[in-house]
Amino acid sequence: MFASNVHAFPPAERIRMLELFADTLDISDPSGEGWVVQNYLIKALNRERVPMTEICANWLLRSTGAELVVACGARTVWDGLQHAVRTFLSHQQDGQILLELLELKGKKKKRSNGEEEEEEEGQGAIDDTGIEMQSLVTAMSHWLALRASQRVLLPMIIEAGRLMKMARFDWIEDNITPREYVRTFPVIYSSWAKELPKGIENLRAHMEEELEHVLSSLCMDRSRLKHAIRAAPAAEQEHVGDAQESNVCSECGDSYVKLGAGLVQPQLIVFDECCKTGHKRGCSCEAFLSDIGVTGTTYTTHAEGGEEDSESEVDEEFFTDDTDDTLIDRLCQVYNKMRPRDTTKTDSFQTAATFLYRTQGRIWVGSYKAMDFLCGTCFLKREKYISADGDSRGQFFTPMPEAYGAYALHYDPASTIAT
Repeated sequence: MFASNVHAFPPAERIRMLELFADTLDISDPSGEGWVVQNYLIKALNRERVPMTEICANWLLRSTGAELVVACGARTVWDGLQHAVRTFLSHQQDGQILLELLELKGKKKKRSNGEEEEEEEGQGAIDDTGIEMQSLVTAMSHWLALRASQRVLLPMIIEAGRLMKMARFDWIEDNITPREYVRTFPVIYSSWAKELPKGIENLRAHMEEELEHVLSSLCMDRSRLKHAIRAAPAAEQEHVGDAQESNVCSECGDSYVKLGAGLVQPQLIVFDECCKTGHKRGCSCEAFLSDIGVTGTTYTTHAEGGEEDSESEVDEEFFTDDTDDTLIDRLCQVYNKMRPRDTTKTDSFQTAATFLYRTQGRIWVGSYKAMDFLCGTCFLKREKYISADGDSRGQFFTPMPEAYGAYALHYDPASTIAT
């Protein structure tokens, strides 16, 4: 009961209460009391109203990090994902880290009565008149915080999923013995317990490194990025009503034309990952291809640089005699040939969304259309990591999909349990 209402207690009282029950917080069983309490604390972390470095969930991690016997289930893995992503998103929002890095953050000055107020710092600060620019900076902040969580922490989520042979986690038949299985989890958990609090404390440095990586991929520096952000409102007016434009967010309408990146296409991620892992029966790839105009009866496209009404530049391929498996493979080949690809560049934002997709067991929580292009804010709203008003602290927990806890096909859990 205390853990579920932890946010209602003063900070010092929270830790004192947890210390009283520390000896009963068992994490040696997937349904142990320690995991139950951790689940409540993670759900409450956005309501504690203290810095993310001081939340109770981090205290519990530090207290249990040296345990020699650790056993967890899918729920524990999902809770860990929530813990990492939510704390990073909330911490960057509280500190307005990207605004500071780009020197767009107003500095505080003292009034004569001793109160503080914001004043504009230099020529670059964003005030209430720059709401469109603020929207882009916020979305970029979300992307950088998400990428920062993927440096060390989220790879551990994937490793835990593989070790547990969870479906869609690219597990391999490693013939791991029960003893090796039991010994591996404490190592992963110990590293997790150290790295998560450390990552929160060093988030500014991690986000700065991620910012430099993104700028390098875009061939920009910070000055050019600020210029692209300021130019976004004017570019947005040129694309009003054009929801299919791949440089305009399908949800909020923010323009990324000047920036040239910042939007992701979730259904394309599903398609690419399904192609990579081998199409499963009933996969959505054929529906995705049909929505973008690639069908099993006939596919028509225009050569690069051709006019839409030029019949001489139309290519047609007929696959009506193919079996279902062969058909989807050939349709994928056709689509991949016509996709614009620049092998010299990587899309840092699509990569971040793809990595999140993998840690979620290749499952999206939200629903998407084939041609949805979303900014960081709108994407994370759909995945329920932030609230509808864009507040990282306003969404308490992303519900775990029912399919997340399934074992991989042909895996026998008894093979890693000592008899």
